[in-house]
Amino acid sequence: MKIDFIIPTLYRDTLDRAVASIKQEGIDHNILICGQRKPKDYVGNPSDAVANANEGLSKIRIDSDWVMLLDDDDYLKKGFSKQLDNNYDVVVLRMSQDASNPFYPPKVIPRIGDDNLYAGNVGCNFVLKTSFYLQHKLMFDASIKSPDWDFLEKLLKYTTRINITKDIYYVAPMGGYYKSKPTGKR
Repeated sequence: MKIDFIIPTLYRDTLDRAVASIKQEGIDHNILICGQRKPKDYVGNPSDAVANANEGLSKIRIDSDWVMLLDDDDYLKKGFSKQLDNNYDVVVLRMSQDASNPFYPPKVIPRIGDDNLYAGNVGCNFVLKTSFYLQHKLMFDASIKSPDWDFLEKLLKYTTRINITKDIYYVAPMGGYYKSKPTGKR
């Protein structure tokens, strides 16, 4: 199995951790780091993240089995690749939003006991079968309030072959995404 990882980045200190979490899995992979270098104190905006994600998606080819986006301040837990079953077009990796955040209690999405997918119950914590993605070639829309959800919602119109993992495999901070050093505050 080969996975194409797209890391839309603001080149924060956490980028190395994101890359290391991919490499620790010991699978065949291609890492596409997408984003222009910004000044150290740069505060990004949603259109930067969307443009960086779309840049990566435009480079996807049929030589991989799966496509996954991983924000540069997020990381994966070991064993995530074992959840990618070819019987599905979309696999949602259950996500924990930073349990170490002193400002907010930890949040798991999709919520335990609620395996419905909707805005607020999923982020960019999904993996797409490459052939499925290339068949539809959708892109993220920066004008939407929740571009991750909007993108996934459009793809879900084309399939019912979806799996949500029982365990947490994706870890993300909560709040401060567009800051060069996330503070955990929204």
